[in-house]
Amino acid sequence: MDLNIFSTISFDIFDTLVKRRVANPYDIFSVIENILNKEFHSKTYFASLRVRAKNKIKQKKRYYNIDDVYKEINLENTIKKRAEQLERQVELELSYPNREIIALFNQFIKASKPVFLISDMYLDRDTLERILTKCGIFGYRKLYISQEEQCEKLGGGLYKKFIKENRIDASKHIHIGDNKKSDMISAKLCGIHTMLIGTKVKNLDYNSKTGLSDQEKGEYALIQANIRVNIGNIYNAWERIGYECLGAVLWGFSNWLAHDLQQNGITKIFFLAREGEILKKTFELLYPNIFECHYLYVSRRSLAVPSFYGAASFEDVVERISFPKNITVSNFLNYIGLEDNDVMPEIIKSGLEATERISGWNVSENEKVKNLYGLIKGKAEKVFEEQNNYIQRYFNQENFNGRIAIVDIGWNCTMQSAIERLVVDRNTKIKGYYLGVNEKNKLQSKSSATGYIYEPGRNMEYQYYIMGMSGPLEMMTTAHHGTTLAYKEEGGNVIPVLGESEYFGSVQRPEAKPINLMQRGALQFIKQMKNCPSLLQWDVSGKAAFHNFYLFGKQPLLKHRRMFYGMKEYDSAIELTMLDPNAHGLVGKNSIINGFWNSSWKIGYMKDKFKIPLPYDRIYKIMRERKK
Repeated sequence: MDLNIFSTISFDIFDTLVKRRVANPYDIFSVIENILNKEFHSKTYFASLRVRAKNKIKQKKRYYNIDDVYKEINLENTIKKRAEQLERQVELELSYPNREIIALFNQFIKASKPVFLISDMYLDRDTLERILTKCGIFGYRKLYISQEEQCEKLGGGLYKKFIKENRIDASKHIHIGDNKKSDMISAKLCGIHTMLIGTKVKNLDYNSKTGLSDQEKGEYALIQANIRVNIGNIYNAWERIGYECLGAVLWGFSNWLAHDLQQNGITKIFFLAREGEILKKTFELLYPNIFECHYLYVSRRSLAVPSFYGAASFEDVVERISFPKNITVSNFLNYIGLEDNDVMPEIIKSGLEATERISGWNVSENEKVKNLYGLIKGKAEKVFEEQNNYIQRYFNQENFNGRIAIVDIGWNCTMQSAIERLVVDRNTKIKGYYLGVNEKNKLQSKSSATGYIYEPGRNMEYQYYIMGMSGPLEMMTTAHHGTTLAYKEEGGNVIPVLGESEYFGSVQRPEAKPINLMQRGALQFIKQMKNCPSLLQWDVSGKAAFHNFYLFGKQPLLKHRRMFYGMKEYDSAIELTMLDPNAHGLVGKNSIINGFWNSSWKIGYMKDKFKIPLPYDRIYKIMRERKK
């Protein structure tokens, strides 16, 4: 249709010029209820009361405004007054411009043709005008609001009034809107030309509510609505994965963390290296200058070694650390703070080789390794004592005392367990916050840690699901520095000794650029959500926030599988290939079976090899449970 033939034009507002960051307009009431419940420390049931009030006022008055609605709400006056204030505020916060239609609007403004806005809306003029200003909508001739004019678009009353007041030639006027009844049929009955815009939402790569409860489905719909706000402007495929799959995890986790810290009166937070780097960055973007945030250079090795000080036996040592499944003798020595070159005679005497592979899961039962430890025990204990002295000084430097939170990705709480042993004589009370806490974790007190997505007694199936997709998750959240190997003194201070980064070292690996892009995409989502303070109050469950990553992890699209072909992930010093496109056959070095066990994305690997839609997440869960 050639719009230049029309002398005047009018636009609907909501879902035409302006969109909301919600799946359904009624979701706004749930956002308000969330805020009210926190502010007044009680369940207000505002959302259901607000819907009931709307239905009740419609029976009394056909044309009503927001004040009329609130007169029908049965809430204590202070809460009700705050709710009405919040409704205006949240409507403003969650509104964003529909740029495609605004571009059309601006064409008419530029052509100096009269442009009008016509809306069936209960909100007051001031709130609507603030929304329009926020969305960059200027230059219109007049705004018509049904509750002010006491007539509405539906049925044609508001159109007739608009035509009469402005002496509009209906045959040369066009109205643009999204509602078939009020924006098309009712306008046509008044002789006005119409243009109905599509309401189809932008396609997302991952969008399924399967497996979620009704409440989680509502939370997930809110997340998806916010992803759609900017997804069309993200053209890089790696960034889009981060934006669509990781962003909501970081956002939901940060909100959950902030709320729990506030409830428990904890203000001092230590984000643990290395995944803590992006967790801290996200948290400080959303909650700047509220908490005392620190970054603690630690690793399983750097904490385990000093925690071995005072250990009586080989069994005491190996019980205190979670070894990966596949390690070498050299890896074992590194975990206890030694280099194989320092103890090579002892290695030879024990009948082992430094490069020999051993099972990390069964180290305590390996008699040769136990014999080796007996031979090197004296050297090891000197390292344990030295590193214990250093880390105690490091804790003092970092003000690691009092009531504190430690934050990390998860899963076995090995580092928290080591820290608790190291600070046992200090005035320190620690609570750990993680994406997930495994059932058989290393903690003595199970109440000293909590998991956002899962923890013992809640959503424990996700322990196995995440194990089967840990490769891409840990790659996306990795820091740009290497692991903390140990501590040393320099200039009177204790500093961490860092190893070279697997990806961002002296020679950047091919995975470095995708990691940067995925993290940038996730942080774009965080920055977008920061502009909606009301959504920081939203209690989004871990399952809902993680759901897009879960869909990506268990049924990755072919285009995404191809992107990850050949990408490496590192478990200790063992190099794993997430998805090996060259694996084939059932036997041999390059067999499909070997490819499976050498993959850190086992659920995605099964999907890539077998192609057909099977519940690969549940298949992997059964496999892991049988190995227990």
